[in-house]
Amino acid sequence: MPFHLPHNQRFRATSGALAFALLTLLVAGCETTPKVPPPAITLASSTEPDGIHITQSGSNVLIVVQSARGIGNAWFEVAKKPPVREVRLRLHLRGLEEFRFSQGGSELRVSVPSQPGQPVHESVQRAGQFAQALAPADPLWIPVQIVQADGAVKAIPLQSGWFELTLPALIPFGDGNDFRLSWVDYFR
Repeated sequence: MPFHLPHNQRFRATSGALAFALLTLLVAGCETTPKVPPPAITLASSTEPDGIHITQSGSNVLIVVQSARGIGNAWFEVAKKPPVREVRLRLHLRGLEEFRFSQGGSELRVSVPSQPGQPVHESVQRAGQFAQALAPADPLWIPVQIVQADGAVKAIPLQSGWFELTLPALIPFGDGNDFRLSWVDYFR
């Protein structure tokens, strides 16, 4: 014989279960979603605003530049927190006649020759000083990789690749140290 509650107890049991279900939904809806930290680096302005994309994974930032004109610059704002550990750049250009990173009155310059077998030229110019050449062992040296997207030969002019640069760890990316990037493609 099935167990039956009297009508008034059945209503209390049903309304109690309904109240419990509503309370559960309400509490679940009020749970806070994990806070997403603000981006560490944001684009302030650029001559190619639609061609600059910034992604962040933890304390690593990737800035992708796609410059249809082959010449341009961009200004970036750096948040006080969270700190940035690594900044990589992907410059979708056919050649890299000149790249400049400027911050706090100092500037790093990179030039990748268009002729094969020639060394990359890099220099630093600190505020109020003349430019000084950098050697690959210098802590301010910016490693440059040529990446071909379709597996083609890494030859300049690039047909479907990019230049990937990793900015030196000595550069302070925190405490509002804003910076500027500029680039010039040989084949603009």
